[in-house]
Amino acid sequence: MFVDLRTPDTPAHAEADTADVVATMAPLLRQARDAGVAAIVDAGPMGVGRRADILHAVSEAARFPLVVPTGFSSDEQGADGRHRRHGGGRRVDQAACRCTGGDDQVLAPLLEMQEDGLPKQLLLSQDRGWYDPAQPQGGEPNHFHSLLKSFLPKVRSAGVGEATIEALTRLNPWRVFLR
Repeated sequence: MFVDLRTPDTPAHAEADTADVVATMAPLLRQARDAGVAAIVDAGPMGVGRRADILHAVSEAARFPLVVPTGFSSDEQGADGRHRRHGGGRRVDQAACRCTGGDDQVLAPLLEMQEDGLPKQLLLSQDRGWYDPAQPQGGEPNHFHSLLKSFLPKVRSAGVGEATIEALTRLNPWRVFLR
C-alpha cells in the first residue's frame, strides 16, 4: 500500500504527505470493497518504507479494514527443504509455493494442488498497487480487485469448485490471520 523501494539510508526515505497518500489510495480501497474485497493484509516488510501511521489513515478514510504487520519475523529453510517462519512468539512450518506471472501461469499449479487435496493449506495473494513516495504523485496506482474480477473467473472456468474457492478466499485467510 505504501512502498519506498529506495534504500533506507536515502534522504526522505518513507516520507510522504499523509493527505496525498490518502487521496490516492483511499479510492482504490473503496473500489476493492465495492468489488467484494472484505479486507487487505498489507505484508510490506520493514525496509521498504512501511508506515503503519499512513496506512491507518488510508484505512480510516476509506472505511476499509487494512491489516498491517508491525513486528519482525525471520525466515529460514530447514534441512527437509520446508520453509519455516519465526515471529510473534510462534513457529509455523509451511510448504511454500510462490507462483508468479500471469493468471494462466498460476492456474496450473493451483489445479495440481487441488488434485492433491491441498486447498485447505493455500493462501492467494496479489502484489498490486502502492503509493511510492519516490515517484511523482506516488506513481501509477493499480486497483486491488484483480483477484476477484480477473483470476477467480478463470479458476471457476477451469472447474475449481465453489467450496475450494470459498476456502482460498475466505476460510483460509480467516484461519491464518485471526488465530
